[in-house]
Amino acid sequence: METVIPGLHASAPAQLPFDTSLAIRVFLLQRPSGNLLVYRSEALERESDTVRELGGVARQDLNHRHEVGTGTAATVS
Repeated sequence: METVIPGLHASAPAQLPFDTSLAIRVFLLQRPSGNLLVYRSEALERESDTVRELGGVARQDLNHRHEVGTGTAATVS
């Protein structure tokens, strides 16, 4: 994951499976109350070791129904 600003990390862009002209990134926000994972992407599985090193995931925000599936917090926690 790339550090965007201190405490905010982003995955590499990944194409959306239903529209390859679009890409999405997963963001990990480090918080004292537990880290927040925003969005979902297949790229998250490749970042699982890094996510664990950054403190894991306490909560995940999914904004669209297509985000439910592989690449959720359960795959890296």
